[in-house]
Amino acid sequence: MRLITFLYITNFFTGAIIMVVELLGTRLMAPCFGTGLYVWTALITVTLVSLAIGYRTGGWLADRFPRADLLYGLIFGAGVLLLLILLLRRPVLLWGVRFNLAWGALATATILFGPPLFLLGTVAPYSVKLCAAEFGRLGSVVGRLYAISTLGSFVGTVGAGFLFLPNFSNVTTLVMCAAALAVLAALYFGFFRTRVLPVCGAAIVLGIAIFIAWRSAGALPRGTLTTLVEWRTLEQRNGFYGTISVVDLGTPVNEQWHRRFLLNDGLTQGSYEPARRIPAAVFPYALCDLVLAHAPRLERVLVLGLGAGFVPAMLKPLIARPDDDPARTRANFVVVEINPAMVDIAARWFDFPPEEFTIVIEDARTWVSTYRVGPDAPPFDAIIVDTFLGDNTPGHLLTHEMFAELKRILAPGGALAMNVFGSIRGPRSRLLAALVRTLGEPRGGPPLFPHVQVFSQEATAIAHNVYLLASGDPGARRPDGILRIVVPHLDAHDPADDFHKEAMRSLRDQTSLLAGVPDAPVLTDDYAVADHLDIAVKEEIRRNIVKSWGEMLLE
Repeated sequence: MRLITFLYITNFFTGAIIMVVELLGTRLMAPCFGTGLYVWTALITVTLVSLAIGYRTGGWLADRFPRADLLYGLIFGAGVLLLLILLLRRPVLLWGVRFNLAWGALATATILFGPPLFLLGTVAPYSVKLCAAEFGRLGSVVGRLYAISTLGSFVGTVGAGFLFLPNFSNVTTLVMCAAALAVLAALYFGFFRTRVLPVCGAAIVLGIAIFIAWRSAGALPRGTLTTLVEWRTLEQRNGFYGTISVVDLGTPVNEQWHRRFLLNDGLTQGSYEPARRIPAAVFPYALCDLVLAHAPRLERVLVLGLGAGFVPAMLKPLIARPDDDPARTRANFVVVEINPAMVDIAARWFDFPPEEFTIVIEDARTWVSTYRVGPDAPPFDAIIVDTFLGDNTPGHLLTHEMFAELKRILAPGGALAMNVFGSIRGPRSRLLAALVRTLGEPRGGPPLFPHVQVFSQEATAIAHNVYLLASGDPGARRPDGILRIVVPHLDAHDPADDFHKEAMRSLRDQTSLLAGVPDAPVLTDDYAVADHLDIAVKEEIRRNIVKSWGEMLLE
């Protein structure tokens, strides 16, 4: 094989690895910073700046040291730096989370991913120098090298998004990138220079990479969260929508205390009591309460966002009659979930019965916009939106256009209930105020929902679960009462259930507190700024996650 051919192969693989590292960076930073707009902005910024500096440095080095030995030494160094990310990730992330989300993400991405991307940026100009020296046709050489490198970037992007990240752990993917760079260096020094020492060094790095990948594919992590609480991971999956973990918490002091958590990139999506098979969180009870109390006729229900499956599993037995046809009941209870892994995990670990519902795997906005109301597709009496992922705000589901689509498929007199994470008071309440205004905004016609209410347990500036109810009329609460409707499982003598009962009793209409919030915009598809409005809430969420779960997130 000629050296120029090997340089083309090298540029293909380095172009691919650059894109894999950029995409992988969002996953590695997710436990402390999430995967929102600011994290993507930080990774893209660091990638572009690092490559730009690498291009300039690579050209300078190529003019002074036009030898391939140095080029493949830089490639080998990039592989070593990728492995060092595994050692530095934990302390750097825990350091960076102390700053605000934007600057913390940018600083963390710079420290972890800047150095290897900088070295990878030197490859293209260095290759141009070496190839041009052999052929002398600079234009053709540059065009060919950049085409091959860009083709590699295309393959790396597709491979990372559709193959590696959904099917391999983050550590394994990073190790494969480091190993590929070590192999390139070893092949060069072995076949073109016949030098033993560099080949041995590359072989050692490759061996370390294989060992790390083997260890990461072993037993799921477990440990001690505090001196009294032990945890163990029951299942962990990498997917298109983050890393999903099922974690059990228990304490040797009280064997009866046992909680199971569903986490997505470190964010709690649901907590569960396996022994009694009931949710240990308040939000499912609150959403069921709002729907049952304010929808005058409740037969067809649409739930956007499955999570652990608590809301549909709790609500269905409360509205279905014993003599109902199971097929008809299943058709009347539709759940739309974008992540197919959630259905299996909810069934396996949280006792969710998927066979009793119509499950649709699709983006909620896409499904709603294509649903056509007619004789074979009646409107829904209630719609529950539970798609918030803590600090990952689904902006396209919170616009005036989306709410108009929801109203279109909602039956007259029906109710729309939403579970939102935010604050009621202070500057952090801008997102909630914007949602209230957007839900009631006329936009050239009558208001979408004439009556919008905000319920929460507390009226504080601290971020917590807040519930929005939008309807055509206020309606009267059903006389049978929340405790008999929504919490039939709870034993009045069990102190643990007092938490749920008191939480439900403490729900208050807090709508008036948001009336005077300044600068609350109407959210539209053209102005979808939900990510920006709740940036302070996102920062608080991430700090609390690190404080609560500790380094368990980074295992």
